[in-house]
Amino acid sequence: MPSSGVRITVDEESDSAYIYLTGEIRPGEAVEQVVLQETVNGAQIVFDKDADGFVIGIEIIGARKFLRATAPNSANTE
Repeated sequence: MPSSGVRITVDEESDSAYIYLTGEIRPGEAVEQVVLQETVNGAQIVFDKDADGFVIGIEIIGARKFLRATAPNSANTE
């Protein structure tokens, strides 16, 4: 599993954030999504897994409810 460090992107318009655990994720690399059944602080969490079953990214839908207000300032915003 290649690693280029953890990176976070925030889309303020859609109120979502994405945590890349393996650098860039190529199209089709995330083959399974695991959605937590319960929300966390009102946010929905989705784990993206690769073909080997490793978590390669985490999507947070409703990020404003989950992340500290200062988090988007330290993240890459898309």
